[in-house]
Amino acid sequence: MLVMERFQQQRLMQQYPALSGKVMLLGKWLNNLEINDPYGKSAEAFAQVFQQLEQACQAWSEKLGGK
Repeated sequence: MLVMERFQQQRLMQQYPALSGKVMLLGKWLNNLEINDPYGKSAEAFAQVFQQLEQACQAWSEKLGGK
């Protein structure tokens, strides 16, 4: 399971201890980057988050053997 922020990861592992080790940051392969929710922020913030999401998904794809 992939999450965007550490607090989400911690909360899930507290609620569901069996998931420990299976909940990871989407930004794991980008130096454990946390991707903050841009809700209520500027268009520039949304654009930055989109770029981070794109990079993080690409990094996961590469680790999983994709291109």
